[in-house]
Amino acid sequence: MVARSLGLSLGLGLSLSLNLAASHKHQHHHRSGGSNAGEDGAKAGAFEDWIFALEWQPQWIEGHCNDGGGKLGANFFPDSYGATHLSLHGLWPNYIADQHDGKSWPQFCAGADGNDYTQCKSSGGPDFCYPNAAALEAFNVTDRWMKYALEYSWTELASHEWAKHGGCTGWNQTYFFRVAEQTYSKLAEGPGFDFIADNVGKSVAHEDLVKAFSSGLDGKSPGFQCAKNCELSEVWTKFAADPETLLPAAPMDHSDEDSCGKCDAVKITKFDGCDAPADTCVAGQQGPTCAYDPATANTDADPCKAHQDCVRCAKSDHGGTHYCTSAPL
Repeated sequence: MVARSLGLSLGLGLSLSLNLAASHKHQHHHRSGGSNAGEDGAKAGAFEDWIFALEWQPQWIEGHCNDGGGKLGANFFPDSYGATHLSLHGLWPNYIADQHDGKSWPQFCAGADGNDYTQCKSSGGPDFCYPNAAALEAFNVTDRWMKYALEYSWTELASHEWAKHGGCTGWNQTYFFRVAEQTYSKLAEGPGFDFIADNVGKSVAHEDLVKAFSSGLDGKSPGFQCAKNCELSEVWTKFAADPETLLPAAPMDHSDEDSCGKCDAVKITKFDGCDAPADTCVAGQQGPTCAYDPATANTDADPCKAHQDCVRCAKSDHGGTHYCTSAPL
């Protein structure tokens, strides 16, 4: 279990050596406050607190199923870690608005590395807008992003988070993503994560959801975000920024950003796979179930050849079940 106080020195017990030297070499983040709430081109490293956002991947995946799945749909399964555990959305520098002319957060900043991150607001920006080779080599691996942050691996979310938020920290990419990971890891040890995992596919009382998370946040409440039909979409936690290191410190209340508060019950969506037509294979989705036999796999005798657009029975299984696929070897 997470320590009852996350506010220990850098709040989460993180012990990292701050290195402000950055390497030189989309859309999420839906926050209230109107079009003027974020400050473009702000000075990096000048903020007071953090929003640490977690997403519920089974709810987020719905749109990817509808558009054919893409790389994310092809790499998310009912037995994936993210099907029963919250995933990383992002670590966002945040303002005390009264100290910043009413602005609520910095974004696309004037980086401490000399880069102008406003150039990253549209696609095709400079190289510094995107995760560099060192960050990808360190984090885009099976036990890191491919486990707890699938959208970082298979969509443009990592680029978006770095360019819009990471560039506002004054840190280099590896340090920024490491702080996000360690913040995630500490929260993942807590009662809120356990509550979600224990109630996948169920509806829970909003007050029970609040209680589960606040008990691991010194009694402070996060902001829960709900999509249609009161389906849980995100969990936004808030932390003070250490005045010397800027690292996440004491938990803060964020219940004013809680769109689930109107719901008597909050649904924790269960992911059973993207549904393809019963006898058809669709790119990025699981096809019909099949019995894998190495003697017939990927031959004319493969049973999946009988289904439209299916080329073989996949050797890898999910929960003990094999599926036809349209992807050739």
